[in-house]
Amino acid sequence: MSDSVEERVAELEEKVEYLFRKLRAIEKTIEALGINPEIVTIATRLILAFSTPATIALEASRRIVETIKTMGGRDDISLAIIEALGDCNPLTISELTRKVRTLRGKASRRIIRERVRKLIEANVLATVVEGRRVKVVLAKCLEKQKHTS
Repeated sequence: MSDSVEERVAELEEKVEYLFRKLRAIEKTIEALGINPEIVTIATRLILAFSTPATIALEASRRIVETIKTMGGRDDISLAIIEALGDCNPLTISELTRKVRTLRGKASRRIIRERVRKLIEANVLATVVEGRRVKVVLAKCLEKQKHTS
């Protein structure tokens, strides 16, 4: 029985190594295309954390980097919030806390709510109402919707 467990572990290690080789190849291709390395890093994190398709992760990463550039201070929690909202899907505070926890390993709902309030005041985030729920979204995503309407 231990042989089958060892075989399965070896097989998983092989698959993980294959995925890392693929990601490295994608990163090299993207860099060869002249895309900002910061965008590549964020896209890779989104792909790994949320299984986001590469094209969507790249688009979200561009939006995230543009948003970060407009901000004054950069604390890790605010950056994680912006990364979690990079795909333009509005989230409740609870949903956002779960996504930030996936990115950072830890997140407090209270602290996320405080940072969201500050980011809304700074016009980095905006609120949207869906049914009876209030959700937050990157303000840049709402600007994009206005231009396409």
